[in-house]
Amino acid sequence: MVPSQLAVPTSWALLPRGIWAQLALPFEIPVNFLPLAAGATVQVDTQIPAESDFLFTGISGTVTTTDNLTLVPFYPALLQIFEAGATRGFQTGPMHLHNVAGVSNAAISGGALPFVWGVPYLVNRGTTLTSVLASLDPANNRNVRLQFHGVKLFGDRPPDREMVARETATAESALQTLANIIRGG
Repeated sequence: MVPSQLAVPTSWALLPRGIWAQLALPFEIPVNFLPLAAGATVQVDTQIPAESDFLFTGISGTVTTTDNLTLVPFYPALLQIFEAGATRGFQTGPMHLHNVAGVSNAAISGGALPFVWGVPYLVNRGTTLTSVLASLDPANNRNVRLQFHGVKLFGDRPPDREMVARETATAESALQTLANIIRGG
């Protein structure tokens, strides 16, 4: 294990090893449904910037009245997210908004606890993520603002075999240094 892996959740070790060699920057991507009409289904396409890959780690959101003055603690809606053109989505089908995104709740003083993916999802630069939100509220229009939480990864990702070679060389060097210390040299 390399030191950078110690600072992140264990599940991140399942990601391609080359990620550890890329420059990373925390990044938020807004996905807005303004307003989402009562009973409507709306699709929003979000393109990942061409400058970097995006390590998608979680989602949070806020639902308000259309005048943005009142937080809506419960909002009946179904959300589905997938890569445009991909045959697989993040879910097997639409799921309730509150099960997919950490949506603001008045009991949490207006803040949202994000829904964190069990394992971050690597989205390649230039890829389009499609979000489909279907309101189950037959009477009220609402403003729904989601945030995709993650990390921008800059530069080229080295192949896994190169990273394994780097890690092996580092470990061998550390063991050699330790052996020299123990021998008194």
